[in-house]
Amino acid sequence: MTKKGQSKQDQDQPKKGQNKGGKKRTKQEASPNSESDQPEKWQVMAESSPTAAEMQPCTVAAAPYAVPPVTQSYNGQYYAPHLQFMTPHRQPIPTNVSKQVRTENQYYLPSPPPPPTTTPPWAAEIMQDIKSIKLSVSKLDKLEKLVEKINARVEKLENDSKAKDVKMSDVENAVQFASSEIEDTKNKIKETSSEIKVITNQYSDIKTSLSDIKTKTDELEAKTNDLESRSMRENLLWPQ
Repeated sequence: MTKKGQSKQDQDQPKKGQNKGGKKRTKQEASPNSESDQPEKWQVMAESSPTAAEMQPCTVAAAPYAVPPVTQSYNGQYYAPHLQFMTPHRQPIPTNVSKQVRTENQYYLPSPPPPPTTTPPWAAEIMQDIKSIKLSVSKLDKLEKLVEKINARVEKLENDSKAKDVKMSDVENAVQFASSEIEDTKNKIKETSSEIKVITNQYSDIKTSLSDIKTKTDELEAKTNDLESRSMRENLLWPQ
């Protein structure tokens, strides 16, 4: 194709933004599905947006990569960052929705859940050690309770043994006193027995002496009787 034919063909084709008649196209003809031609769609979106009463701040802790709160607004209506590019033109918003939205300055978007984390082996070992320590502590508590019971029983036995020791000391003192008394009585019995021996000896001596005296008296009586009889004979033989 020659340069003349190409230039002619270029003249025949309409320029960008012009119709076949050579006139410029309007905005509606250029983009019939533009946002300005869809007021109903934007009104529905405005009406379906959450109100100030329904919006509550999220209590989930924001991760380091969480989306920051939205600070830009269009006609009192707040949008997420990915929706802000879809609102280049201002659209009429119902008065009731705008009033409800203006009551809140901003709202928090829910942060995405944190990625699942796996516990490292050293943390698992530490947790296992803590569990074993807790078990050992519980066992030690049980042992302490048993030791306390045993100590209480030992203290009771010690108190009982002390009381018995006191009683035994009293009994020992009583036994010592009784033994001393018995020894005294034994000594007294020995003394009395010796005295009785002395008395028996004296009695035997007295008895022998009495027998001697009796024999002597008998002899004297015999002698006196003999003398009387002799004197009587002499008197009879030799009267006066």
